[in-house]
Amino acid sequence: MRNVTRIMGLALFLFQAITFNAQTTIISPTGDGGFETGATFALNGWTATTGTATQNQWVCSTGATTGFSGSNCAYVTNNTAGTPPPHTYTISPNGRVSHIYRNITIPSGETVIILNFNWIGVGEGTTTDRMRIWLVPTSFTPTYGTQISATGSAPTGNVQVGLTKFFDNIIVTFINFVP
Repeated sequence: MRNVTRIMGLALFLFQAITFNAQTTIISPTGDGGFETGATFALNGWTATTGTATQNQWVCSTGATTGFSGSNCAYVTNNTAGTPPPHTYTISPNGRVSHIYRNITIPSGETVIILNFNWIGVGEGTTTDRMRIWLVPTSFTPTYGTQISATGSAPTGNVQVGLTKFFDNIIVTFINFVP
């Protein structure tokens, strides 16, 4: 009987000594974060800056290069009137800057934040196609055609995260984080 008590006590001690690392999903990859809630950015809780129908800009649709999962995805097109808009864009020496973004709130007490997304890379090179990810205050609103500049530090400044340039067939994206 003493051995059973000792084994149960040891098991209880080991169970209590285990540290569990919980994670909170802020943007669901199978829902609105993966653009699966609807066929527009607004229906998925995102906003996109826009130019004219023939300028490179983000769309939420089904016409992207093969490789994405789900029904919809976000991609750049130079023909928003297409059905679906094709995954084509104009290579321009002046370039065009297009943004998708959404405001999110990080629960208090979170100490590690991981941004995770699928990315299909078939870009033209290091000078024409690039994606950047920014953390900016919710008071910041991006403008189509204007690159974001780094200012200050989080939580009130514009802070670029990850690589300085991800090379791909998409231009600029960022997510607003609220501390």
